[in-house]
Amino acid sequence: MMLKLAWGFAVLFVILLIVGLSTNNPTPSAPKTAQQIEDDNYSSAAGACMLWAEKHSPLAMGDFVDDYQLPRRKKDPKDVYRAGLHYRTKSTGLMMRADCATLMTKDGKVMIIEAQARPGE
Repeated sequence: MMLKLAWGFAVLFVILLIVGLSTNNPTPSAPKTAQQIEDDNYSSAAGACMLWAEKHSPLAMGDFVDDYQLPRRKKDPKDVYRAGLHYRTKSTGLMMRADCATLMTKDGKVMIIEAQARPGE
């Protein structure tokens, strides 16, 4: 009787162990589409531009308004992404604009290669 009970607990333990291992290793999600990768790269460019603008803007930045994609220039390599931001300035309430070009490096880092901040339209 004790042997059957011990055997039952051993089988139950193995089943629970297998179930636990299978739920801890979820199946990998589907690979990103080219458009999702492109969107992620533009989001990274906008984030890098925001960090640059907050540190280097000649104007006292106020509220963030929006970000936008800028078209690539003909001379830009495929790993360059251009993004811009609109802010309200603290002093006058006018719109401030920051435009940046970033390079996505092979190791997944973002490098700002061109940036400017100025009163916007």
